[in-house]
Amino acid sequence: MWVHSCFEGDNNEVLMLAQHDLYFLKNCEGLVSAGNTRGGTVWFMFREALTKLNWFVGDKASFNLMLRLGFEKDGFDHRVLQDQHLRLAAYYRWLNRNCEPPIFSRDPKLYREFWIRSWREYLYHEMASLTNSVDFCEKVVESVVYQNTERGYKAETRTVQLLDERYGRQHIAFLDKVGSQRTKPSQHRKIN
Repeated sequence: MWVHSCFEGDNNEVLMLAQHDLYFLKNCEGLVSAGNTRGGTVWFMFREALTKLNWFVGDKASFNLMLRLGFEKDGFDHRVLQDQHLRLAAYYRWLNRNCEPPIFSRDPKLYREFWIRSWREYLYHEMASLTNSVDFCEKVVESVVYQNTERGYKAETRTVQLLDERYGRQHIAFLDKVGSQRTKPSQHRKIN
């Protein structure tokens, strides 16, 4: 995850860094769902979509495919969900752009803990809402399962379109300046 402003007034660096740290966290406490205590927010996003997709289709084919391909052991290229995470994170910051710092903000540790708890709570509920869409779930899972292939790139594009339809683009106005965070051929990196 890149740490940068996505819209005018996006200057809560404490929140940006907390989102960054949770993105890469190996054991993302507080993002526990379906027994998941593995990986940071991108792993959480994938597991939520995979779990709901299995519920929609009524079988464990996706889980079996994931296990066969080694995602449990080897992880996956975090960038396949990086652009989607950026939109979720930036939208959350946009929603909170006018929040006054709480009284305890003078204590940096408490202020950071406040934003970590708040971001986790938002992400948990937002993913529960997003994964009510079969299309979103399928495309998130395809992005991971078919990572760094044409089919995976198309799935990434579709999930980004779905998020832009949901949130609009006001919270990511600066993205054209910093560039895309999407995967491209021969840029492989895995997250465990």
